[in-house]
Amino acid sequence: MDLSELTKQIETIVAPFESWQPTSCGEIDIKIKANGDWYFNGSKIDRINMVKLFAQVLTKENNQYYLKTPIEKMRISVEDAPFLISHWYEKEGYIICSDNLERKYILGSNHLLELHNDVPYLQLHHGVLAKVTRNVFYQWAEIASEKNGRFAICSGDQDFFIG
Repeated sequence: MDLSELTKQIETIVAPFESWQPTSCGEIDIKIKANGDWYFNGSKIDRINMVKLFAQVLTKENNQYYLKTPIEKMRISVEDAPFLISHWYEKEGYIICSDNLERKYILGSNHLLELHNDVPYLQLHHGVLAKVTRNVFYQWAEIASEKNGRFAICSGDQDFFIG
């Protein structure tokens, strides 16, 4: 199975943000804490399906996070990254990452790792990031190999530095 087939099987479809040009813009009192919890008007949103719905329309523009639909674009507050990579597994030589909403991403050219203060983050879509949890980081450290004095994991035919 090639990468495009694997991608079709695993990854979630992303909203067509590029074609949406909302006329109404503003701010809404939604905050995503560093631990991945979502809050509205100071109260935690406990309904996971509501969080998943909001997550489908989350985008990042000019270093700000927004909930964007064809009609509205509302800025929200994010403490660190809106999502966490909480699990992973290997399939056909690729590393598959799962976030705290159980969505899956293939570590590769569409979803790169980037380091911020030596902490790995996975690029999801449209500038949105998911922070790699400490547990996943330690598991990756166990399988990492040294490349040019740094530690890297391999997904497909690409190396990704984790530190």
